[in-house]
Amino acid sequence: MGRLSLDALRWYSLTCKAIYDEVQAYYHRNYSLNPILEPFIPSRYIPAFRRLQKENGLVISGSVALQFFTRVTYPESDLDLYVEYARALEIGKWLESEPCYTTLPGDRGSAAPADPAQSGADISEYYSFKGMRAVVSFLSPVSSRKIQLIICRRNIMEVILGFHSTVVMNLITASYAYSLYGEETLEKKLALPVDSGRSGLGNREAARAKYVDRGWTMVPSQAAALRLKAFEGWAARHVGDSKCWIVRLPQVKGTDVFKKTDPLRRNEWALGYKFGVPKMMLQL
Repeated sequence: MGRLSLDALRWYSLTCKAIYDEVQAYYHRNYSLNPILEPFIPSRYIPAFRRLQKENGLVISGSVALQFFTRVTYPESDLDLYVEYARALEIGKWLESEPCYTTLPGDRGSAAPADPAQSGADISEYYSFKGMRAVVSFLSPVSSRKIQLIICRRNIMEVILGFHSTVVMNLITASYAYSLYGEETLEKKLALPVDSGRSGLGNREAARAKYVDRGWTMVPSQAAALRLKAFEGWAARHVGDSKCWIVRLPQVKGTDVFKKTDPLRRNEWALGYKFGVPKMMLQL
């Protein structure tokens, strides 16, 4: 089953009761947060981290979230964590005190407000500065890999929808993992470059090229998207809708992470095309 996509697994599970049970067991074994968190967070702290996610609306996104869905590992990737400004200080304190992370020199060493353009972190590769308040970088005690805490001014989705392309528009909350453009990203291996109207164009082009090297095809225009029957424009979307591919995560003992619907599901957006150029429009 390791060669099947999530969509193929879903259809396969509908063949009979025995296959359904087999697929559910496969989900439980393979779609766990532990394998993607263990290179960054000591195993004994992962349950506490997931509780922290639930209590503070902390979201994992970027290449690590993509790896969760594809089950392909990129050893050079960082762990990108997104949090709203009001919750940032609590997350930063936990990272520094509990798992004993080291704040990287040259990056913002606290969760205090800061201009991301002045941060030492190379943050323009994935997203524009729109919606960001600060970036705080930590060094993992497990593997010396970087963890970036991205502090959002108002809304986490405002930052995620500003990524360089749809290939990295995947996110993981305490309860669920979402691929916003699941069919295109995971089944068709297509990605749509998104115009953020912001700086960092060179880095964004380099990031897109990296994913082309990893097997994705960049769709250059609305006309190309129409030919491929992908990336429908001007349709109202929300996190968790029928076009998202969703994985429900195993529950952590002692928590009720499924008690409430993910707050992110309230976020609505539309993909529009201005003179054929893709733009994301979030309803705040």
